[in-house]
Amino acid sequence: MKREIAVLLLIVAATCSAGVRDELARTKEMSIRSWSDIRDAILTIGPSATNELARAAADENLDWRERFMANVCLERLIDPEIRNAFFANPLKDDPERSPEWKITAAGYAFEEVPLFKKRLSETHFWYSALEVFAMMEDVQMAHPLWKLVDNVIFGSAPAEIRETAARISEAYSVLHYQKTPTAFAGYEYWLWDYVSDGTYPGGAALLIANLNPDRYVEPAKLRAVLDQTGDVDLLESLWDRCTKENYVKRFVNERIVELRNCGFDLAKQEIDLCSDRVEFGNDNGTKNEEPDSSDSDLDDETHLKPCWLIAAFGIGIAAFYAWKILRKPNRGDMRKGPVS
Repeated sequence: MKREIAVLLLIVAATCSAGVRDELARTKEMSIRSWSDIRDAILTIGPSATNELARAAADENLDWRERFMANVCLERLIDPEIRNAFFANPLKDDPERSPEWKITAAGYAFEEVPLFKKRLSETHFWYSALEVFAMMEDVQMAHPLWKLVDNVIFGSAPAEIRETAARISEAYSVLHYQKTPTAFAGYEYWLWDYVSDGTYPGGAALLIANLNPDRYVEPAKLRAVLDQTGDVDLLESLWDRCTKENYVKRFVNERIVELRNCGFDLAKQEIDLCSDRVEFGNDNGTKNEEPDSSDSDLDDETHLKPCWLIAAFGIGIAAFYAWKILRKPNRGDMRKGPVS
């Protein structure tokens, strides 16, 4: 009986794991705005999904969307009461909250931001905060929690959280560029921040490809984003879209020149390196010892010896024939006969 129960539990666990993995994989296929359906489907499995979610959250081979959803569900399953109370009305009954704090037009007191960050760091509900960040719509921007999350995510959240927020912003920016109805354009603004400060250089291509050169962008941010790409073709495409001479066209041109000069310098260095190998190296590219000057002198003398021998031999033959000619008597004098 115990054996049958154990087998049954293994089958249930395997089925549960497969169900969790299948739901997580759907995040790659569905729009980010439909992820709440995936979250709810995983939560219906209940606490039995916790182990599989923990494995998925730590699996670096999975897509960032799968890991994000796994962490979101984990935080909801492990401490649901604490988590829900924390995000339902943040800092309402917090002992460190002072009644003297004044609520600003943004919907929260400025003093609440560091306190919210402190509590978030203590509870480690970072992915629940990211979930709030990811599920924003225009009508929710006035909610105090949204502004608190916004400030904390951009303030000093862990690097992994900031990069995930950047990827979320990129996913929403794609919807915005595709002119999806009610797509919130604010995520594109945040993506500019995340790319320009180096949090997520991979988003530079999307921003540059969809940039309207006549639209105003903070010059410092624009230059920082352009520096994050080395794609000359992408930059030249943006340069072609510039209809007037402005700082956008100038920055793009400067970046293109930098990349081309960099490529020229690298090519020149490679040529110089190859020249050094030809002059001082062997087939394996290792440097040979330079020949000794004394050896060179000996080699020169050795090469000259045959030349001197040939020249001396020629001079000797010429002298011999000259001597023989001088010894012969004059034929004219022999015909005259003896002198009487």
